[in-house]
Amino acid sequence: MLSLLCISKDLLNFGLMKRAFIVVLLLLAWVPGYCQFFQKIDNWLRQRQSKQAYDTTCIYRPQERWLVRTKANVGMEGYTLGAAGGEIGFAGYGLIVANRPRYKHSIGGGYRHLTLDIGFTLFGKQETADFALNIYGNRLGLMFEGSLTSGLTGAATAGGNSFTVNPGTVAGIYSQVKAYYAFNGGRFSLPAAVTQAYRQRRSAGSLLALVSAGVMPVIAIDEEIRAKYFEQAVCAYAGAGLGYGYNWVPSQHWLVHACLTETVGIWNGTSMRIKGIDRDLKRHTPIFVTTGSVALLYYYRKWYFGAYGALDSLLFMGEDDASMLMGRLKSSANLTAGIRF
Repeated sequence: MLSLLCISKDLLNFGLMKRAFIVVLLLLAWVPGYCQFFQKIDNWLRQRQSKQAYDTTCIYRPQERWLVRTKANVGMEGYTLGAAGGEIGFAGYGLIVANRPRYKHSIGGGYRHLTLDIGFTLFGKQETADFALNIYGNRLGLMFEGSLTSGLTGAATAGGNSFTVNPGTVAGIYSQVKAYYAFNGGRFSLPAAVTQAYRQRRSAGSLLALVSAGVMPVIAIDEEIRAKYFEQAVCAYAGAGLGYGYNWVPSQHWLVHACLTETVGIWNGTSMRIKGIDRDLKRHTPIFVTTGSVALLYYYRKWYFGAYGALDSLLFMGEDDASMLMGRLKSSANLTAGIRF
């Protein structure tokens, strides 16, 4: 019986070894196919990265495989409301609020021309939630962004009386979609200054055409503000505009960028509710959206270091008999550094 038991154990061990051997063979057969699959993806990405569909004397796409970068950002946004007299029937209502400066830091990396960044707030309360989906191309670009701010502070006025606006009492919401076309996109690269996805080799500029639409509600959450001052205001627009951007390359190590655009909101949907009274303020007066940016970049071997600032302003002013004002101003500045290898 003992010998039979030993033989059974040997057969069992042999069966396990056989199955393990088959599994190892399958793994060895699968790994090359798996590697070939990713090799095909890498070849496809490499081919797309190697395409230089522009004037390479002015624009160049970096060919390194890997990218590691970091970015520090400080931003603010504020809202302004005002209404007095005329058809509106309101006397001296106003609101000026802004959020506290926010510091965000992001660390990211990329492979070929695919990149991913992870951002986080190092200190301070998270009183603003925002998102952005931006696709920057040399000729075409699409930007979609939105924000919700509850940490607004400032003052509200009505009939000569003022009220301090504390965080959490007024909320500002903003969303916008915008597209641009660069007429000289074959020589001028907006991504070279904004995302560092390209390298501007020679100085060039371009006329920019834009279409955009946006909506900006400002809502009073505090009951005292809603009862004495205002309840909500909504400003919406859709329009088109023009602008100009220029990249100056004084040497192979430096890039200086400046861009300014103006959009006219031909369609205007604006309304305000004060003390339970709704007023439609869709006037013939257009809404003006102004954006500007400046950047300074320094390149050293595989490294780049840069500073970038942007300003985004929305302004609506009613006709003389309405004396209506709505505005939003957002500003941001960041420092960035990265290395390609």
